[in-house]
Amino acid sequence: KEVYRDTPCNVRDREGRIMCYYLPGILSQRRQRQLQTAILDLCDSSIQPLTLDPASGRHWRTNSVLFKDGDTMNLRMDPGAACYSPCWLEQGHPHSPPGPSATLMNNIANLTLLQDTQEVAALMGGILSIIHPALFQRGMDVWKTLYADPWPLRNGDRVRDLLDLWATPFTAMSVIANRETPHHRDLNGGLNFFDAILTFGTYEEGRFELPEIGRRFRYDRGTAIFMEARSLAHGASAVVGERCCLVLFFRPLMLKRELPEEEMDPEDVPMPTLGELRAAVRSD
Repeated sequence: KEVYRDTPCNVRDREGRIMCYYLPGILSQRRQRQLQTAILDLCDSSIQPLTLDPASGRHWRTNSVLFKDGDTMNLRMDPGAACYSPCWLEQGHPHSPPGPSATLMNNIANLTLLQDTQEVAALMGGILSIIHPALFQRGMDVWKTLYADPWPLRNGDRVRDLLDLWATPFTAMSVIANRETPHHRDLNGGLNFFDAILTFGTYEEGRFELPEIGRRFRYDRGTAIFMEARSLAHGASAVVGERCCLVLFFRPLMLKRELPEEEMDPEDVPMPTLGELRAAVRSD
């Protein structure tokens, strides 16, 4: 019989620092419907809302081999993946001014997606403020700084408009529809940073795995997982039905932008222990 976790828990390292939170059922039915409606509206209003590359493509994240076949299956959510950020550095151009992701430059449907996911994005930011207060604060400080002076940025006026819609300290968001995810680490992520992974849709038998530490979790719709995705290898198996994931994450270079001299590099701030979190709550 398959053994997996299906109740809330966390994963800690040898020093007691919490590397992963498993939160099944944290998204209400109403919020799940909000997210699913947002994705369905995106699919209905855009010619190619999500990226899907041929099987010969180099990038596994959008390689069609890992997605359900939209040509032979009656799928409501178009298979594919896409990233969104109000301001980030383009890959391969670390010294150029940051600016909006291409997905948020000229596509009205993607702006509507930001509006439709605001409530859930804000909720995930609220959870982050409890489980990693320093990371939450650094993310908010970056957005406040950029909003106050967007003009040195690429398309600075657009950045400010997008930040009016952006409701979370995370610097980017991904939508992944109808894909299984092989075991991997997110090497573009930051050490000691949490990603927030949310799952919803109309599916059964979801499983989320941390293979190197021998943990397998029930990955039903409505589940949220906060994890340090650079250090922990992880993956999600294929499901019966349609699954969509919303992933909120940080790009390290954005959090290090204009970092005050007196502040520690965000990647050097260790993940909190349970004792430290309790002490922080008592002090408040």
